[in-house]
Amino acid sequence: DGLFPGYISPNHSTVVVRGPLKDDWGAACPSDETVAWRNEHCFSLQEAIFGTTLLKELELIKQKVDPDGMFTCAYCIGDN
Repeated sequence: DGLFPGYISPNHSTVVVRGPLKDDWGAACPSDETVAWRNEHCFSLQEAIFGTTLLKELELIKQKVDPDGMFTCAYCIGDN
C-alpha cells in the first residue's frame, strides 16, 4: 500500500484503464487478467488519476458533503 502519485490525465482515460501493478509501478496492469485479479493487483483508475493520498482525502470530503450519494457519475469520487 504505497503512496502512489497520480499521473494519468482524466482526458486520456477510459473505463478499462488501470494504473500499474501495485507491487511494480513500472509494469502495466495486464489487460488479459480477470477483473477480480486486476482489482486486487493493480491501482484503480481513480488512484492512477488522483494518487492514493489525494483520493482518500477526496473520498472523505465526498462523504461529508454528499452522505446520501445524491451526486454521482461513472468513475467519479465515491463511485468506484
